[in-house]
Amino acid sequence: MRADRRITRWLGPRHRAAAPRIELDITWACDLRCFHCNRSCEQAPTGASMTVAQVRAFVDDSLARGKRWERIRVLGGEPTLHPQLHAILAELLRYRAAVPEVVVEIATHGATERARAVLQTLPPGVAVDDSHKVGPEQGAFDAFNRAPADDPRHRRSDFRSGCGVTEHCGIGLGPRGYYPCAVAGGIDRVVGLDRARAALPDDDDDLHDQLAAFCRRCGHFDPEPVAPGRRSRSATWVAAYARWAAELRRR
Repeated sequence: MRADRRITRWLGPRHRAAAPRIELDITWACDLRCFHCNRSCEQAPTGASMTVAQVRAFVDDSLARGKRWERIRVLGGEPTLHPQLHAILAELLRYRAAVPEVVVEIATHGATERARAVLQTLPPGVAVDDSHKVGPEQGAFDAFNRAPADDPRHRRSDFRSGCGVTEHCGIGLGPRGYYPCAVAGGIDRVVGLDRARAALPDDDDDLHDQLAAFCRRCGHFDPEPVAPGRRSRSATWVAAYARWAAELRRR
């Protein structure tokens, strides 16, 4: 009910982007195939990654604007698979040298010997969030692929209201650009709406056009746990992955 269009007009969106936080999806490559991955690494695998130049531009822009990030989180995909991870972290630590209170953090599945070996080589000043996954059947996921737009209960929802991911994790930056959350970037690379912001959004940019476009497709908008091993995709996602696979075959 809180996301109902009428209530949203009265009270405003139920969630807002956490302006001091940002998540960088430096790669969408992953060596696990977790069911309901909210970056579609299992459903539509790709090795697409950010470049060091993109991260450098983010750091330069943040410093030029006097942006004081509270947390910069590096993830994916599995970030330890990025061949230039250390160069990317060096850029983020360059920002930390100017803004020492920022937390630079890498989020990893920690499930493979390779990932654990890379983690041992991280420079000082980088925090590690290790989810200790052991494979695709490692606990319940939210049913990311159940699009609320396919659910009659959301026929009056204002998708600009966002979700807890929007508020807790902050805005996202990935290979395509900036989004209200990193999950939205993963959605865009499958559905191809090309809604990324090319530059760091201004503080007064509410990103409502992106929220309206992507939250209607995202199961996190109305989270519902799904048991390990169970697949559940609503019509929007069945069609999206079919189009993605067809486009891949044409290349």
